[in-house]
Amino acid sequence: MCVARRKAGTGPGLQGCSGFFVVTIEFAAMRAVVVVSLCLVVACQCGTGADDATYVCTGDADCADGWVCGANNLCVEVGGTAGGSTAGGGVSGGSTAGGGSTAGGGSTAGGGSTAGGSTAGGSTAGGSTAGGSTAGGSTAGGGNTAGGGMPQTYRLGGTVVGLAGGPLLLRASAGNEVTLASNGPFTFPVRLANGASYTVTIPAGFPPPASGQRCVVQSGATGTVMGADVTTVNVRCTLTLTGDGGFIIDHPTSGCQMSGGTPMITQIFADAGNFTVGSVGVTLHHLEHTWAGDILSTVSHQPSGRTAFLFDRPPTGNCDSDRKYDGTYVFSDDAGPSVCAALASIDSGFVLPSSTFRPCDTSGAPGSLTTTFAGVPVTGIWRLTITDRGQNDEGAVDAWSITFAPP
Repeated sequence: MCVARRKAGTGPGLQGCSGFFVVTIEFAAMRAVVVVSLCLVVACQCGTGADDATYVCTGDADCADGWVCGANNLCVEVGGTAGGSTAGGGVSGGSTAGGGSTAGGGSTAGGGSTAGGSTAGGSTAGGSTAGGSTAGGSTAGGGNTAGGGMPQTYRLGGTVVGLAGGPLLLRASAGNEVTLASNGPFTFPVRLANGASYTVTIPAGFPPPASGQRCVVQSGATGTVMGADVTTVNVRCTLTLTGDGGFIIDHPTSGCQMSGGTPMITQIFADAGNFTVGSVGVTLHHLEHTWAGDILSTVSHQPSGRTAFLFDRPPTGNCDSDRKYDGTYVFSDDAGPSVCAALASIDSGFVLPSSTFRPCDTSGAPGSLTTTFAGVPVTGIWRLTITDRGQNDEGAVDAWSITFAPP
C-alpha cells in the first residue's frame, strides 16, 4: 500500500487516501470554486513520491523517477521549467497551449479550460472548438464579427425593354456600372447597405447614336434602400431606323387615277432580335410635292404582310387639293389632327407646315399605325411606298425613318 501526498493547492482533508490515487479537478466559474476529489483504485509507485509538478516536495527523493524537486518546492519533470510548465506547454493552473492537459493541473485532456476558469474571452488557446465563439462573438469559421457582424447589403437592379443590341451602359455610381446588350432583368455588381441612396443614369454616348437606339430611365432612377433588394429601376429604349428617299414620278394619265403610276419604293432591313412592336411612328424627311391631293403613301412590313396608310390623296381621296408639301412630317397615333384634316384647314395653294400628324385613310378618317403593327417583330423588311395618281405634278422625299417603341 502507498499513501499519495497532498497536492499543492488542495484543501484540508485531502492529504491522501490509503491505497488510492487522488485526482483533483477544479472549475472556476465567475466567483464560485468547486472542488471535486476522486479516489480511484489504481496502482501506486510506493515510496517514490509524487509523479507530477503539482506535488509538494522538500527534495528529489519526494518526486518520481525522472522528476526533481524544483526551487518552488514542487516536483518538476527533468527538462521542464521550474515554473511548472508541462511537456505539452501548459502552465500550472492554466490550460495547455497546445491542448494537452497538465497532469494534476486541472485542465481536461483535449484542452479544456483550466482550474480557475477559461481565459478572458471565453475559450482557451486550443480549448475552443473549431468555430467556437470568442470574446467578440465571432466564430473561428467566419461568423459575424464583433459588434454584430457584417452589415446586411442589398441588390440594386431592374428591367430594360426595347434594347435591340446595345451596348447600353447604366451607372449607379463610380465603379458600380453594368453594360447590357439585350432586353431583360439586370443587377448592378456592387451591393448597397440599408439606407443607402442611389441615382441611376445613362452616360452620354450610350447606346451609340449610330445604333438608332435611345434609352431613358423611365422610372425608379432615384431612391433609398429600405431593407430589401431594389428591382424597380425600369429602362425603356426606342429604336429608330432610317431609309433612303427618292423621286416621286408623275402619273402619265390625266385625271385622278385610282391605280397605276410608278411608285417610289424604299426599304429598311431590320434585325432587332426579340424586339416586338408596341407602338410605331414614321417620319418623312423633307417631303415636297406641288399637289398634295395627287399622292398616296403606305408603310408595310414583311413577313407579316401588314400595311397602313400614311395618307391617300388627301383630304378626301379625289386629287382635288392643290395644297403643297414642303417640310418634314411626322406620323404618330399620339398626334392631334390627321394630315387630312390639317390640309383641309389651310388655304388653297399654301404649303403644309412641318409638324406631327395622325395618319389618315382614303376617306380622310384618322388611321392608326400602332393598331396595324402592334405585336409584330421589328425584325423584317419595312417598306415605304409613295405613288402619284394625278398628272402634271411631281416631287421627292429626302429620306424616311421609322421609330419603334416596346409594348
